[in-house]
Amino acid sequence: MENKINFRLMLQSELIKRCERNPSYSLRSFAKQLDIDPATLSSIISQKRPITEKTIKKLGTKLSLSPDELQNYISQKSTNELYAEFTQDLFAATSDWYHDAILELTRIKNFNPDFTWIAKTLDISVNQVRAAAERLCRLELLEIAPNGQWLDKSRFNSNTLDSDFSSAAMRKYQMQILEKSMKALEDLPRTERDHTSMMVCGNAKDLKKAKELITEFRHNLAAFFQRKNIASEHVYQISVSLFPITKLETTNKIIKKNKRRTK
Repeated sequence: MENKINFRLMLQSELIKRCERNPSYSLRSFAKQLDIDPATLSSIISQKRPITEKTIKKLGTKLSLSPDELQNYISQKSTNELYAEFTQDLFAATSDWYHDAILELTRIKNFNPDFTWIAKTLDISVNQVRAAAERLCRLELLEIAPNGQWLDKSRFNSNTLDSDFSSAAMRKYQMQILEKSMKALEDLPRTERDHTSMMVCGNAKDLKKAKELITEFRHNLAAFFQRKNIASEHVYQISVSLFPITKLETTNKIIKKNKRRTK
């Protein structure tokens, strides 16, 4: 049954990518392009309806999958393919901001383990919540207990990506956080946010120590927010950026080049 589940996850992922590219895109739009009833597609994606080989061929053809790709979903996947899928899951979980937000959200008082409630709270789609929750569970970062309780299991999880994936995931994550920060700057009153910055001159040799101080600050601030006997009410994002704005090497090259021209 694993192959059918993997095809369902591919459909789920494709729907989310299209919704992210076009906010007005919906499951109904996706169903129309796949020539399938929206209710049927919804049942497939939410695991309420089994996927037959005929359905895989029909929908896969509509998505322009090659014969080999279709066969991979119809037949049992190899270990390498399953590992690649795990890596993709891990990349998404470390690069899309709402995965962390969902895990943190489980810790606030009055948390409601309902996809629609979570979607409205984080201002994302229900499909994104459903896919993220499943992905986090597969990675053992989230546990949904039989009684419906959601438990954040990420604190001591040691899953890691290789360096290339880590760099790409971090860039994507930081870009999303910057976009969220700019939106907060426009939409929220100053009493509900803090956007400040400072500019200093310094020595590049001190950068390592500066990074250590920033890390220590982040840990201390996290410990302050998570101290005992405090009921959490919101999920906050803390961002600290340190980067050079001077390009002395480039400037010096231009100056030297200009000097040679004037001789």
